[in-house]
Amino acid sequence: MFEPDENNDGLSRPLLADNSEPEYGTDGETHVAPVQGTFTRNLGAIEAFAIVISIVIGSGVFTSPGSIDANVPSPGVALLIWLVGGVLAWTGASTLAELGTAIPGEGGVQPYLQYIFGDIFGFLAAWTWIVAVMPATLAILSIVFIESIFSAAGTTDQAGSIEHKLLDSIAPDGSTLHWGELSQWERFGHYSAALYGALWAYSGWDKAVYISAELSAPARQLPLAINTAVPTIILCFVTANAAYYILLPWDLISTTDSVAVTAISRLLGPGVGIVAAILVCLVVAGSLLGNSFVAGRMTVAAGNKNWLPRLFAVVGRIGIKPSQHANSSDSPKSSRSDAPLNALLLSATLSALYILFGNFRALLTFNGLGEYSFFFLTVVGAIILRFREPDLHRPYKPFALIPVIFAVVSGFVVVRGAIFAPVQAVILVVVWIIGTGIYTTRRALARNVEEQENS
Repeated sequence: MFEPDENNDGLSRPLLADNSEPEYGTDGETHVAPVQGTFTRNLGAIEAFAIVISIVIGSGVFTSPGSIDANVPSPGVALLIWLVGGVLAWTGASTLAELGTAIPGEGGVQPYLQYIFGDIFGFLAAWTWIVAVMPATLAILSIVFIESIFSAAGTTDQAGSIEHKLLDSIAPDGSTLHWGELSQWERFGHYSAALYGALWAYSGWDKAVYISAELSAPARQLPLAINTAVPTIILCFVTANAAYYILLPWDLISTTDSVAVTAISRLLGPGVGIVAAILVCLVVAGSLLGNSFVAGRMTVAAGNKNWLPRLFAVVGRIGIKPSQHANSSDSPKSSRSDAPLNALLLSATLSALYILFGNFRALLTFNGLGEYSFFFLTVVGAIILRFREPDLHRPYKPFALIPVIFAVVSGFVVVRGAIFAPVQAVILVVVWIIGTGIYTTRRALARNVEEQENS
């Protein structure tokens, strides 16, 4: 393992690293620089399992079936798409579990990218998640929440209103695909689109890694949480979609925006459909809370690294950090809240803007491109790290083929998404350019300040 260099401005150090002793691992093995975290290590595998379950179930499974079924010729192929998407999510989660136990730190993929590729990659990951991925995710979930209410009320023509921001282009335009007339390349394009929808439905499989810095024994608890939560989700998704196909005509599923509510309403009547919509809204609300949990901690991690103003690293209060004198009269630290209120306010504001100016299809594609660009880089980095630092202590190490499979497929998903959605791809590139400019400017200012202090 390489040691941090005084002159590299921390480019080789994990996020939030300090010079304390390693927290876990055995003597004589290679370790990464240990981490002094912002949050208390008081979570276990059950909490991580519950967070992953609550984030994933309740988001895509209520909206993705229509977009998936519109791009496949039969229910059997649709179920296969759901299974393949789940297996791919599992391979990605397993690889992130390897990195999460070898390179502990706050902020999800931030510390891994920073450790492997350098500080700027960690910054761009944080920047993209904070201003694009997480706000878009929260906006999509909020739209799904409203869509379920309108569907239960029997309203399906208000997609253009502010109150009903689910774009009607999620469903096909009414045309029928004649699969016998499609070439193999065209079929492959439709299957890829369906898989893209499934991967978004499974988004959230990485969220246990975001709290690795808060697990009391991450080397044991993180792999356990992932290897139990993801198979459970796959089983739930496949079973739920099989139920949809039993309850609804095949040609109806691809045209409805809220499959679960529609299925229950047709089976048991509108009254029960309203009850189902309420339950769906509660589940989606749980997913909103889970994603807000992640968004807040991503922002705090970036603030602690000075990638964002220190205002967003403050926890337990709204506004700037109180003075040292004020701190001395406070109650003990253990009794104060560590809720990232400033970070949550930023996330809520950005999400509101996405809801007002975005739509379901654009946000879905934009979110997927942002996520899988960095998932791809992270998993490729894990492969590189196995050759660059073979002696790095890895409490959990999946088979080498697992990260390779995910890297190939996620790379294809990113390239395909950029080709078929160039507008969203250009916007994402602009986000990266702005982020690079901010990073370069802040670093130049910091160096100027340091030079003036030394002169």
